[in-house]
Amino acid sequence: MQFNKISIITLSLLFFFLNGAFSQNYTRDKRNKGEINSSRNWWDVLKYDIEFEPFIQSKSLIGISNITYKVLESNHDKLMQIDLNSPLKIDSVFLGSEKIEVTNDSGVYYLKLPIQSKNSIHKISIYYSGNLTESTNPPWEGGWVFGKDAQNRPLVTVISHGKSGTSAWFPGKDHPSDEPEQGASVKITVPDSLVGVSNGRLVEIKEFKNKKTFHWEVKNSINPQLIVPYIGKYVNFGQQYPGLKGNLDLSYWVLDYNLEKAKIHFTKEVFPMLEAYEYWMGPYPFYEDSYKLIEVPYVGMEHQSAIAYGNNYKGGYNGVDISGVGLHTKWDFIIVHESAHEWFGNNISTRDLADNWVHEGLSSYAETLYVEYNYGSEIAHEYNFGTRKNIKNDKPIISEYNTYSLGSEDMYAKAANMMHSIRNSINNDVKFRNILHGLNTKFQKQVVTSLDIEYFISTQAGFDYKPVFNQYLRNTEIPVLEYYLDSSKGVIKYRYTNCIPNFSLPLVLTSKNAILRIQPTTTWKNTQLSENQIKLIVEKAIEKKYYIKVNRLL
Repeated sequence: MQFNKISIITLSLLFFFLNGAFSQNYTRDKRNKGEINSSRNWWDVLKYDIEFEPFIQSKSLIGISNITYKVLESNHDKLMQIDLNSPLKIDSVFLGSEKIEVTNDSGVYYLKLPIQSKNSIHKISIYYSGNLTESTNPPWEGGWVFGKDAQNRPLVTVISHGKSGTSAWFPGKDHPSDEPEQGASVKITVPDSLVGVSNGRLVEIKEFKNKKTFHWEVKNSINPQLIVPYIGKYVNFGQQYPGLKGNLDLSYWVLDYNLEKAKIHFTKEVFPMLEAYEYWMGPYPFYEDSYKLIEVPYVGMEHQSAIAYGNNYKGGYNGVDISGVGLHTKWDFIIVHESAHEWFGNNISTRDLADNWVHEGLSSYAETLYVEYNYGSEIAHEYNFGTRKNIKNDKPIISEYNTYSLGSEDMYAKAANMMHSIRNSINNDVKFRNILHGLNTKFQKQVVTSLDIEYFISTQAGFDYKPVFNQYLRNTEIPVLEYYLDSSKGVIKYRYTNCIPNFSLPLVLTSKNAILRIQPTTTWKNTQLSENQIKLIVEKAIEKKYYIKVNRLL
């Protein structure tokens, strides 16, 4: 649907008057964070090289953010927008030896650079410093985490994911659409009693008086929000996994007193996870950068090639069974869920936070695939069905674009149940597995939109699932399958209600003796059934395979 300028202005004014003062903050946030505006669209980040030293006692830092970028179009009469959250501040910026003029507008900095020609490549060095903002609810709120380990030693990291962004700890283009194609490096200077860990592989350790600098480098493109430092009294051990692309290096950075526990737990958990995921979703995407788990003072996060782990070496979610089917003692939820993001979220990233279901929904459904691979299809159905208790249907999963905002938390469980419904309607796991492999091949190390993913799934499945995606991602109603069953005549009459007008999710019901394929719409349909097909009409069984409600009318 297209709107003319008058319509857009009218809608904007209406929104303003309905929301009062809030809309002023919303507009600023939209301008500063969400949009690819004229201060962002003319340049493309090629690489971040970040050097910093945190001061744990004073909760502050000094650092340099070196940004290599390519000019996409001449920057004549254009500024460069750089984002950094207060109380951190930019002290100075240099282009080579030339000092650059900087203006600050509420945490958004604008650089006045000399005119640069299209396709030219440059590097700026941004010197910054200041006090650090702490997260009051990690990992759900951005900011620094100044934890302590069991021996009262520092255990420090930062949450820069989602709405907080990279602005929580280094200056750059804080927007998910621009991933540095040439990767990133991080140099962490810490007291020599501690260890600094980050994404990718350890390049070198330089020792100074009472200090050490740990230099890490990522070869692959990376969402800048996934670049994260970790600081603690770490020890390291490694393994190799014989994967689809050869030996994958596994590296674990754990607190020294947890070393023996970690060796047992990680060996038990990581190998079956990788085996299941490479089977279902294709090769681990970052062989060049390795697979890492790093112990943290919160439950966990999916940082690329450097997954934050704080599940206390327990099954489930810190010992809690979130599905209600008794699997919490059998596998570590954080390892299984956060590792799935290496495929969905890190390999395939979305260019707008509004489409975050691609990260969270597909990674949540990977849990079901893991369960099926290791425990069988029946328990996988139970697991997926059990997660529905977490669905709120409070608002759409996809939020408004260009506003740096997230939609409903239903992007986890509801989107996963949507994928389970689509998979069961395809009723061909070879095809479904090829779709997942295809996603991770076609969109490898790219930023995408929800529509890219939706279109690919539909075309590969050979069915237009657009109304299905619209129903579950952009609406809140749970579709209801209404039906009349005349067993004596072997006739079923059915339709969908409580849904968008063109909703049409095919249903495939199977047993050892029969298969039934129907394609309900919002219009009544009739289908003749055999005796064995009649036995397939079991409401609970249908609801476990499809995220719908089933209502028999008398």
